[in-house]
Amino acid sequence: MIQWISEHSTLVQIAVQVVTAAVWIVYLHLLLAGFRRQRRSNLLISRAAGDDDRAHLLVSNLGAEPIDVVSVIADLEFERPGRGVGHGPRWETRSAVASDRNSDSRRARGDGLQATRKGPLASGECRDLGSFRDLMDSAIDDLGLEGEAGAGELRRATLTVAAESGRDALLVAGRQVFSVVHLEGRRAWLPRRARTEQIRGRRARRELARRLDAELRDEARRVERRARAGAESLAGLVEPRRAA
Repeated sequence: MIQWISEHSTLVQIAVQVVTAAVWIVYLHLLLAGFRRQRRSNLLISRAAGDDDRAHLLVSNLGAEPIDVVSVIADLEFERPGRGVGHGPRWETRSAVASDRNSDSRRARGDGLQATRKGPLASGECRDLGSFRDLMDSAIDDLGLEGEAGAGELRRATLTVAAESGRDALLVAGRQVFSVVHLEGRRAWLPRRARTEQIRGRRARRELARRLDAELRDEARRVERRARAGAESLAGLVEPRRAA
């Protein structure tokens, strides 16, 4: 054996170098994978305190880096009267950003951070985004629907929580889908999956940023229309001055 090694020493050295290089490559790959896992965002969206309209929506930051929650997007699916394609139910999807305008109960509880759905979250921290009723009232108000009458046929809600992260210039986000079941005059909110869907693709995150930018423009237009309507109403209350 020793004689064979001495006769093939060059081949043995090459084999040892190849094995050593392979070990280092695997080791570096594990280090890189662990580093990427630590920097990867991970949002958990969960339901707490029941399953009806009084239940609360929570978002937790399970990533290693802090984030700042900037928006909650609600994609609402309604079942409408009549038949759709294939004689099945006719569905309509409406989207809105759940604002803080209807959070009067949250404002009454304390400081600004408690009164808003937005704000920073350190690693391991959790934020209460409000009750499902509060979230839906905000979204439905933005959509211009008639309160509970407009939400009576709500069947599914896809809630997306978007946040800023310091690791790159794109948003990070998580998504959870809830089925809405109407039971004896109340609504039950049932999550469709056990885990939160993470939105990590660059294309999907850019699209999310475009949606939020478009919502800001829509909000500005709504405020402008309300201001114009209010000005017209005030003008109608003022009597024209009669000539002397």
